[in-house]
Amino acid sequence: MGATKGRRERIYAIIIGAVMIFSMAGFAMYSIVPTGKQTQAIEMPAVVNRQLTIEEKLSLLRSGKTLIENYYKEGCIDCLERNAVLESFANKMSGFLVLSEAVENETVFQMTSPTGKITELNENITEPELLDIFCDVSYVKPTPCLLREI
Repeated sequence: MGATKGRRERIYAIIIGAVMIFSMAGFAMYSIVPTGKQTQAIEMPAVVNRQLTIEEKLSLLRSGKTLIENYYKEGCIDCLERNAVLESFANKMSGFLVLSEAVENETVFQMTSPTGKITELNENITEPELLDIFCDVSYVKPTPCLLREI
């Protein structure tokens, strides 16, 4: 009776071990072999003076970058000062963030993180406030965000 129980336990251990080994091998194969669904990240400057396409937005977010969308109506006087602040910030965070700004029919002022979190931004936002929000939502943290946490 005791010998059969020990033998049964060994068989179960071998089966579980085989499942673990094949699972790891399958995961490794899946990681190495390209599936064809992977797309090249689109290279884009820190400031883009047009509305981005859905594909461009997805590519940016998948590459770990954060997106600021600043679309405003024609004749917006306050937007000129805000655009200067945004462009300066985007250039400082180049490689981590893309600013898309343009004159459009609808007003949009938001930050989208690579995780999909959308944060509406205040019309009179300052650069330190932008940095705080950016550091909170960004997936990849640039040096100013890391230094802020020390």
